[in-house]
Amino acid sequence: MKSKLEWKDRPQEIKSKITEAWDNLANHPNDLWVYSGSSHYYLCGVDEFLLIKNIIKNNPERKEFYLLDIGAGDFSLSSYLTEQINDSQEIPKDIEINIIGIRGENYEGPELEKIGICNLYKFGRFQIENLTDEFKLRNLPLTQKVDVILSRWTFIHLVDGVGTLLQAYNLLKPFTGILLADGCYYLRNNKNPSDYVPEDMWHLLIELEVPFLIRPYDLGGSLDQFLIRRKDDRECELPYRYTNIQPISKSSQSYSGYVVSFETPRDIILDDSNMKRCQLSGDKELYGYIFDALDTNPRFRLKYTGEILKLDYKEQKDLFIKSERQEITSEITTTNNYSPLLFKTKSGSNKDTGMIKNPDLHPNSSVEITF
Repeated sequence: MKSKLEWKDRPQEIKSKITEAWDNLANHPNDLWVYSGSSHYYLCGVDEFLLIKNIIKNNPERKEFYLLDIGAGDFSLSSYLTEQINDSQEIPKDIEINIIGIRGENYEGPELEKIGICNLYKFGRFQIENLTDEFKLRNLPLTQKVDVILSRWTFIHLVDGVGTLLQAYNLLKPFTGILLADGCYYLRNNKNPSDYVPEDMWHLLIELEVPFLIRPYDLGGSLDQFLIRRKDDRECELPYRYTNIQPISKSSQSYSGYVVSFETPRDIILDDSNMKRCQLSGDKELYGYIFDALDTNPRFRLKYTGEILKLDYKEQKDLFIKSERQEITSEITTTNNYSPLLFKTKSGSNKDTGMIKNPDLHPNSSVEITF
């Protein structure tokens, strides 16, 4: 598949659900959430202040920096970082740091405060799934300007987290910009929402073709945390295509209640033997780039457990041959392409799941991959 996903090409059904979810959220107070902000996120074990301080230190020629918190809640993190930056004796006083917090709920306080060397932005009623357009409306174009993007407990609630992630990536400063977030729901090749597994997020990060680290993390219903670095000045060319949108179970804890399905490359089996709960796997060079430079206590640094490798054709075939030794029953046995195991579904289980389909978006298309 050579097509490139464009978030602006979202089908009308997806756009409508995004608007509906945002309209509902914009009218809710802060107490809608159990978790509505914190002075620290510690995504992937990274101390946000130390990360920002290190970026400033490594770019002494620059006079302006940008930090974005997507889904800022009560703006606790933005306010805390503003305080820490101004109090630090290691940060020059002749620079300007723009700290931007955005949230979907209404906010009646001042949108901009000048505090020391920081410009603190607090935007409410912000349609997060249309990041690019929303910043243009506020006369704050951020494309290729943002040094650090943080997002905790937000992408899980979005209708189209993948399209939003692509927009966020385009805001990052080329070669150095860092994004830290936790995962989002999306569906591959018309799978049912109940078939979503964490490996789907791993596939997405691999198919973005950017340096990344991922931390398996399921505490409190959270999805896996991840860190990516913008490697150059090109936009991501994700080989996906929008197909439809489906309702998702309330047990997913997703506020929007919907998840987008994509036509994607066929899943490649991953060697997840290096994946350890609450530790980091992925790009070794990126791990060193982040953690070797931060002044963190080694006792609290998350361990690096190795790369996530794609198995070659022979390794995949051997795994499937091994799995075929499992007992065959009268039930239909379906190959799970993201795992060497098999899972079983009841006969006749392929019923209408309430998909909202767009007949113009290749509903019966298939994807082939050559090994």
